[in-house]
Amino acid sequence: MNPERLPKFRPEQKKSQEDLFKHELIQKEFRNIFESSEYTLPENTKAIMILSAPPNEKGENFSDEKEGSPENVARIKLAIEVYKRIAAKKLGKDIKQLTDEDLRSEILPFIILNGETEQLPMMRKVAVDEFHFPLEKLQEMDCGRRGVANTKTQFEKFELDPHLSKLPHITLITNAYYAPRVVRTASANLSADTDFDVIGVPLKDLKFNVFRKTRGEVKKIIRYAEKGDISKHPRDRKPI
Repeated sequence: MNPERLPKFRPEQKKSQEDLFKHELIQKEFRNIFESSEYTLPENTKAIMILSAPPNEKGENFSDEKEGSPENVARIKLAIEVYKRIAAKKLGKDIKQLTDEDLRSEILPFIILNGETEQLPMMRKVAVDEFHFPLEKLQEMDCGRRGVANTKTQFEKFELDPHLSKLPHITLITNAYYAPRVVRTASANLSADTDFDVIGVPLKDLKFNVFRKTRGEVKKIIRYAEKGDISKHPRDRKPI
């Protein structure tokens, strides 16, 4: 993926505040995310929440194969990687030496599988069966059935949980191209008492048209901000 293919605005095109906003969003946020291959380890996070991705195919016939899109699997894999890095740091071990008992430690955060009703069985199966993550450290959050659920409802469900809504810090797992919108959705819908960071699956791990994804996300950020579903600007947080 070549960030040089990101949409660009020529000086003569920057005639409105919206054009300036688009330019700043693309050249600063998206470019920084796409060019970065590392993330800051959130050592003191209390929970790692995986925001589910769309299935491979749309329709009424649900199956693990259809629900388990490459994006979903990549997000689950990244969440468990982050979890294990935190475990190694807190327990003073090499990541390769971590045991199943280590991963169940009470001093570690837990992982939240936040997905549509139809996706949760697949998400649990991938985490437990494919990546051998302990079931005891998973929590499932049903954000609604397909056609009703979206990123906003994912955060609304989180806020309705009396325990989770009191957590001082959570880590959100998504895809790199989606991080700017997730930051804004979290800014608008999470309690001001809940701090957060966003870690995205790197572009190199999935095949995307950078230009098309960026252009689409910019349009959605503007549209959803106008509706009031998300914040136009992050609340002093940057994607990691």
